[in-house]
Amino acid sequence: MSDELPAVIDTAEALSLDNMHKLSDGLTDDALKKYLTGIQLPESEKEAWRKSFFSPYLIRENSFDFTPPPAPIGAEAFQLMCSKIPDLTNFPARLLAHLAAPETTFSGKPPLPSTVVFASATTSFNDVLDEAILWYAGGRLLSAQGRGQDAFRAFCGIINLALAWENDRLSHPDKGRRLKSCVIREIAAVGLIENAAALCATKAELISALAELDRLDKSFVKVSKVLAFDKTLPLAFARKIADDIASGTALKKYGREVTTVSSALADKKTLNEELDQIYDELVHAFESPYHVAQREYNPWQKRHDSLFKGYSFFFAEKSARHMILEGFTDILPFYTLVDVKTRILLNGAAMAMIINVYHAENSAWPKEFPELEKWLGQTLP
Repeated sequence: MSDELPAVIDTAEALSLDNMHKLSDGLTDDALKKYLTGIQLPESEKEAWRKSFFSPYLIRENSFDFTPPPAPIGAEAFQLMCSKIPDLTNFPARLLAHLAAPETTFSGKPPLPSTVVFASATTSFNDVLDEAILWYAGGRLLSAQGRGQDAFRAFCGIINLALAWENDRLSHPDKGRRLKSCVIREIAAVGLIENAAALCATKAELISALAELDRLDKSFVKVSKVLAFDKTLPLAFARKIADDIASGTALKKYGREVTTVSSALADKKTLNEELDQIYDELVHAFESPYHVAQREYNPWQKRHDSLFKGYSFFFAEKSARHMILEGFTDILPFYTLVDVKTRILLNGAAMAMIINVYHAENSAWPKEFPELEKWLGQTLP
């Protein structure tokens, strides 16, 4: 996707489920679509499945009793993952100057007329959710019939639906649409994890599937760019730092003198690069503890514990190496945490597929990461 986010569909054409593929990758799997069209879910069953992907996590619970936690992870636990703190002098002023600057695209160029995709949403999210549930049901059915590759394509179709939903917006990345596209992608992740053992019969099929999942992941605008256009975030950040400096609590709170901040944050292009670094570190910091938390919170995942049992290397502790500001994490938007979790779930789905094919070919589980990477011939997700 280019920095200018060019229009991908004629703005005069109404978006519908039939043409949403034009907003994803432009590919339509007619045979699979015809198959799924033949699946008729009773309204009562659709309603039950809508509820089973609960808010705010929307992870299928398979009828287990469950009370979701109030937040993905506590602020204190989050702060413990933070390490280095940058120099902060004049940071509030720089952020406020950034907010006052004329809007530009990510490359720093003025936006082109073609950057507008739609003036407003034309498809109900509930319609997209119902369609995703239909594809999820179709994927499970295909998997049960032994058609693993078709099932994989169905679950990838759900990710394309999420991409189409996210692209049905103004040119700027939309935090509301990112939150809901994560909802759809999590449904795909659940389908992939639940059926991981049946999706790929050979290593060649596995490598092709991993490449497709990676391609789909890279089709989405990075959440750092969504953050860059979320103007409530830097304002809150600037006020927080300004208050700490004014009250004299900065040294106690951050453990060091507040001196200088990188002038790089003055322009949007470099700000995006900084946010990319923050987000990458955030994923690394969260990956192990969040996955463990999901195992505790989600009974459906406990049903797959045998896949990971005894392999503690999957849960090796990770920490943020260059996290910018522990204060930043206090005000991190919920959609960012959801995006982190979605990526981790999809990475977990890829790992489940890898481990299953490894076990099928070697009649044994891997004992360590290097062994698995050597067998796969590429870096693990």
